[in-house]
Amino acid sequence: MIVLYKGEAMQRAHEIFVPRKLNRLQGIVGGFVEQTPIGHGVVILSNEQGKLIAMNPTLYDKELRRLFVGPLMFAALDGDDLGDISKEQIQYLRERYGTEL
Repeated sequence: MIVLYKGEAMQRAHEIFVPRKLNRLQGIVGGFVEQTPIGHGVVILSNEQGKLIAMNPTLYDKELRRLFVGPLMFAALDGDDLGDISKEQIQYLRERYGTEL
């Protein structure tokens, strides 16, 4: 699946291909995967224990009032299934997060 990937705070997010396999998703975020829906059919995939293991801050979401840490992926969410992120969803993310993304 195609996701938008942001590895660290100062890195600009970019599209990458990721197999739809749990072990691959866990490898990218560095542990157990947490899904956080943010609207427009988009979900943030992050490390569930990132703050506990002191991962570096990556992105602050003002609407959720939440700091995300460690590597992040943004994917489409259709019901319970993850899918390719669309150009429209990427545009929504760039408008929502501005220069942080």
